[in-house]
Amino acid sequence: MDTEKFLSRVWPTKGWYCIQGMKLDGSYPVITWHDNIPDACNEIDRLTQNSFNAYYACASFEKNTKREQANVQACKAFWLDIDCGERKPYLTQEAGIEALVGFCNKYSMPVPTVVSSGYGIHVYWCLKSEISRSEWKGVSEQLKVKCREAGLLADASVTSDEARILRPPGSKNFKNGTETEVEVYLEGPLVEFDVIKAALGVMDIFLNAPDYIRRELTPLQKS
Repeated sequence: MDTEKFLSRVWPTKGWYCIQGMKLDGSYPVITWHDNIPDACNEIDRLTQNSFNAYYACASFEKNTKREQANVQACKAFWLDIDCGERKPYLTQEAGIEALVGFCNKYSMPVPTVVSSGYGIHVYWCLKSEISRSEWKGVSEQLKVKCREAGLLADASVTSDEARILRPPGSKNFKNGTETEVEVYLEGPLVEFDVIKAALGVMDIFLNAPDYIRRELTPLQKS
């Protein structure tokens, strides 16, 4: 799957898209904003050709100003970041994928899209339609809880961060003095939001609660 097709599955159809490039020398990141996917893809290509680690923000934003949660307009996927390698939660990608399969089976989650980030894996459940930030937040918090319950060692700070950046397929991971391809291992189907909610046991009343109430109620959600 090429970069444009991937982003068209993950990104909402409206709003601003954020691309970020970083080098390992500690220099200030390069941040650009785009109102269409082809331009964003061109920027990812440009960064990669110039040996930048390229990232994209997984949501769309209301304004082309700051990549922050308060500026998020909509989301069209849920995601996990599973670190693999020495001194990581999983020694190999194979071990991380095995744990992911166990998680999906336990909660009857749809087949996800799985991306090799170069060393670890990024996991996406791409939706058929975009959802609001508040709808996404409630379900992502429950996804984090279910990962913990199942023993899936995904980075919890990534799971419920709607302004998160991850590596796009078609770019390269320039860590450790190598150039490792970021590529799609498995293309999952687009799914209905209700399917994800049902699998995670999320009640609609939970989604409409204020953030501080959601944090208190999250342990009460049933699988």
